[in-house]
Amino acid sequence: MHLLTVGLRLVYLRILHRERDKSLARQAIADSLAEVGGISMKLGQIIADSGGAKEYDSLLTTGCARPLSEMLPVLEDGLQQSVEKVFSSIEESSNAASLGQVHRACLLNGERVAVKIQYPSIAAVVNSELKLAGLMPGLGPVKKWAIDLDAYRLALSTNMGRELDYSSEAKRQEKMKRVLHVEGLVVPRVYSEYCSSRVLVQSWEEGVLLDDVKEWPALDRMHIARVLMQTLFQSLFQTGELHGDPHKGNIFYRRTKQKAEVVLLDYGCTITIPEKARLAMLKLILELRDGNVELVSSCFVAMGFDARKLSYIVEELNLLAQVLFKPFLVDEPFETDKWEIKHTIENLLGEKKWWFRSAGPADIFLIMRAFQGLTRQLSILDASLPWWPLLLKTINPQEFVAASEFQPEPFPAELMKGKLDFSPQAKYLKVYIEYQDRREPISISMPALAALDLENVIPAEILEKLNSSCEFDMGKLKQKLLESRLQPQVLLDTHQGESNYLVSLE
Repeated sequence: MHLLTVGLRLVYLRILHRERDKSLARQAIADSLAEVGGISMKLGQIIADSGGAKEYDSLLTTGCARPLSEMLPVLEDGLQQSVEKVFSSIEESSNAASLGQVHRACLLNGERVAVKIQYPSIAAVVNSELKLAGLMPGLGPVKKWAIDLDAYRLALSTNMGRELDYSSEAKRQEKMKRVLHVEGLVVPRVYSEYCSSRVLVQSWEEGVLLDDVKEWPALDRMHIARVLMQTLFQSLFQTGELHGDPHKGNIFYRRTKQKAEVVLLDYGCTITIPEKARLAMLKLILELRDGNVELVSSCFVAMGFDARKLSYIVEELNLLAQVLFKPFLVDEPFETDKWEIKHTIENLLGEKKWWFRSAGPADIFLIMRAFQGLTRQLSILDASLPWWPLLLKTINPQEFVAASEFQPEPFPAELMKGKLDFSPQAKYLKVYIEYQDRREPISISMPALAALDLENVIPAEILEKLNSSCEFDMGKLKQKLLESRLQPQVLLDTHQGESNYLVSLE
């Protein structure tokens, strides 16, 4: 009934026109999602964390916590003893989440701890939601592009089962504390002797949320950005265990006398990346950096993508891979705000973007969410870092050797027949400026992928003149680039003022 209410409010929201009315409706939806908890609240957190309206932000930090008296039976059942035998004090909670809430407490030895207690009836709520998910019909893009709903339901069910088991979460948290070696990263200590399937006790950690870090000195913000990036790289390419819920309520930031620190919380939603998929992803980056595209399709299949579905977009896949892994293909600091990945993929694939999404394994959504979380954090921190040099510094050299030697299975020949055209893709974007006053001409060379940021490559004064011309259309030019898949061509050959400008892909 709660979910039906949310659905009706969403329908109502779509027909509203005044912003004040829309704001009230969104707040009502957020309140309903918080009241249900479980998967519904997690969905609201994803909406909020992906740039949704501000009314959903409350789902990321604090919710309406339940009284301690209501949670004590669960706590004592999990401890298998009375509260007084473990804690000298325990406070009411001000931090309610989707499956449980956190209380600050003090052990008998004086150590301050965070006690995470699962809501008494939340397992039944989640089971009901999973049953409703099982009744979800395959309509719209799901049906048209053959998206495997059963795989997504299984992934959702498996993940929620792990999240509901705090004992499992405690073990994963202890593992990540043991295997992640990033300077400035704090993984709270787990008190395993007090943990059970519905109770998790860990060290109490102080810190502020990301929005409060924006005013910190640039040096601290850059250090925090580096910690976040190295944590993702080490998790994805080395340890194979990735934090899959990077919303702002799960990460604290603090400054000590020595350095800034990142406190990573809530290990309920983690993703295990198989070794084959990790090696294939790193292999793909290495191949793209060397200008090789022959193994792109095979690497995607080794990462878990469906070869048959990829065959429908195999001609676009090489350029798509370069767009997806663009930050790793340059050596200088990368500005994520200029990535425009969604817009570029839309222009490259159009409706066929659903084939790519349909081809991916069900848990690819959580990996994408981890990357999206990082890019959003970097944007808020106003920090640009060099991804490739930092990757080299972060993971063990053996991982690069293993990836270099990894040979994915060939893409099925019967699916390639007549579909793949290895027309030579340009390697360089070249800008040549010749001055009429006999000054030395200027020649600039950069990776071909820079052509997708052409408006930032052409000198500002020339771009201004071109934009004022009715014969020039930057949008159409970039679309032409995508359709030609960056094949060698002259992009711009013009005379402006006292200079000649030639921009070409070679």
